[in-house]
Amino acid sequence: MNKKIISIIIVVAILVIAVAGFLFYKNGAKEVSNLDELPVYMYEEDENYTKYTEVSGIEFSYPSNYKSIGNSNQPTFTDPEILGASVGLVYESSQGLNIEKYMEASIAGIEKTLTTNTEIQKEYINLNGVKAGKISYEMSQRGTSMKLTQVVIIKDGNAYVLTIGCLPDDVEKMQETTEKIIKSFK
Repeated sequence: MNKKIISIIIVVAILVIAVAGFLFYKNGAKEVSNLDELPVYMYEEDENYTKYTEVSGIEFSYPSNYKSIGNSNQPTFTDPEILGASVGLVYESSQGLNIEKYMEASIAGIEKTLTTNTEIQKEYINLNGVKAGKISYEMSQRGTSMKLTQVVIIKDGNAYVLTIGCLPDDVEKMQETTEKIIKSFK
């Protein structure tokens, strides 16, 4: 598969959830406020991972062999050995939305603007002591499918969206890496 097409898919997916967060605002999102009721994801340091800390107050770790294809405004890293495996971060003002409303609006935006091959799976998680939203889905663009997991945290008036992607055939192979990246996001 063409690396350029996969890179385009990754960038489009990252941008869609960021922009959709406030463009498709919906009311009536169910709020889960007790962190004790949520699945827990806690950071586990790994010497084979590189920590990204260039966005004020936010950090995440990714495998040290990943190569940067992004910039300081949209950091994106790809695995040179597994075609399509990537992680990227975007952020924007949360426009005063809480995590539930931001997630509902983002999902509505994804459903309106992307071709999804699967139902969007949504859950709220306790991510290092902070309530976060997590969605997973498969999307297609230009004949190429990608499995995406996106994690959103609201911090200091901004929504930070971490997107982890891979080709559908690599989901099982990437499962441990995906979990470690998610746990490192704070």
